[in-house]
Amino acid sequence: MDTIIILSEWVKLRNLSMQQIKERCSISDSQIRQNSSYIKLTNLTALHNPAQFPGTFYFQDGKFVLLYVGAGPELDQMDRKTLWDYLGGQGVKLQSRVEKRAVHHVYPELGIAFSADPESVSILEIFPPMTIEQYQATIYRDPGLFIK
Repeated sequence: MDTIIILSEWVKLRNLSMQQIKERCSISDSQIRQNSSYIKLTNLTALHNPAQFPGTFYFQDGKFVLLYVGAGPELDQMDRKTLWDYLGGQGVKLQSRVEKRAVHHVYPELGIAFSADPESVSILEIFPPMTIEQYQATIYRDPGLFIK
């Protein structure tokens, strides 16, 4: 499937309620983790059924806060240049936590961020639109220098 079609469909998921995500992704109670966290976000409810959807949905107090998709076949088919073209450039470039060569491209006003190295996209985050300052204060943590 095309990079932009996949991204567009996944972005639409942030508008669904927790119950709608549970139903759409066939998430059972055993696939829900309470008191979960994602980087700086805490006290989250995480929903994940890898057989139905590659990502983890995070809710806080019943409200969607983030969809995380990590490295795997779904991101392997995404192309960073296509994402740049579609999203309007390279976005705000931050250091990625993935590896030294990767860059974390953030489009806070669109509610999208991804990490990519020259060969592949390895992390995709979808969240409610916000400012870069809000993203850095609530989600992003600088990983520091990579040391061999």
